[in-house]
Amino acid sequence: CVLDDPENPFRFTATPEFNVNDPDAETKFALANNIPAGPTGAKARFYLWATALARFPSGENQWFTARALHELFDANSDPLIQEQALKAYRSVLDNFFGSVVFFECCANLDPDGNPVPFSIPLNELTADDIYRTGATGFARLVPGDPLLALSLLAEWGYSYQPANPPNFDDGVVTVNGG
Repeated sequence: CVLDDPENPFRFTATPEFNVNDPDAETKFALANNIPAGPTGAKARFYLWATALARFPSGENQWFTARALHELFDANSDPLIQEQALKAYRSVLDNFFGSVVFFECCANLDPDGNPVPFSIPLNELTADDIYRTGATGFARLVPGDPLLALSLLAEWGYSYQPANPPNFDDGVVTVNGG
């Protein structure tokens, strides 16, 4: 388990989830923001999100773990990490299909100047991360034509209607039925 890995810098660090009763408390995102950007921080990002996932299984933690593995694969092209990233993304679809992740932005749109929270379905983000390199900026986990990514998703039991430019916010993931 990642919590027993001596290389894990977060194994003895709290990775708190957002607490609606204490919205100003520090969370795992504060830890994530302190990790260096780019390949330098890729391994630490993986350990952070895998630790958060081990302590609190959620779609959000699973997706961030998958993305961290995707980033690690991009940094070193290791086929084992590629396989683990695909398994982690598949776990988002298989175990957390209806989960969402929340983001905040656009304080200029709120009359009080507060950031505006909104949610995005993780099944769409997952399929888009696998299908489109522009979603992550990372190397393709499924090399070659994007049709091969759609084929892999179908093999897993899902269909993806890819999102369209310019906002890439209209993708649809469905579970294949009999």
